[in-house]
Amino acid sequence: MEKPHLFFAALYGYAVCFVAVIVLLISVAAIVSSAMELSDPLHARAWMQREGRSLASYETYKLDVLQAGEASGAAAEAGLALDDQTIRAMYDAERADRIQTVTFGARKDIVVSTFLAILSIILFAVHWRWVRRLRPAESVLEKGER
Repeated sequence: MEKPHLFFAALYGYAVCFVAVIVLLISVAAIVSSAMELSDPLHARAWMQREGRSLASYETYKLDVLQAGEASGAAAEAGLALDDQTIRAMYDAERADRIQTVTFGARKDIVVSTFLAILSIILFAVHWRWVRRLRPAESVLEKGER
């Protein structure tokens, strides 16, 4: 009568181990991805760019600002002259904001993924040892039934 109980217990243990391995693989991939983003935050997560402005260099940023029509439309109405000094200040502010945003997101992802990786390793180790202890009990039951 105890044999079905041991079968389901082992099935549960192996299922937890399998899920823990999957979570560990996903966490490691997220850690590597976030580390790559930390190495070059300006080129990371290009899909997060606001208004499609490139921050790779000042010249490309200036070209994007001028092509967007900001130099004539809203800026002229507000009395803001978009000379090189003003555009440089806008570029520096937006660049610093992008670096700070991506750096924070990448560090957060590294912390969360590391926590999940550690948790999955602990769950795997505990359940693997538990399932291994069930195996001798199964062997004793099988020998006793013969």
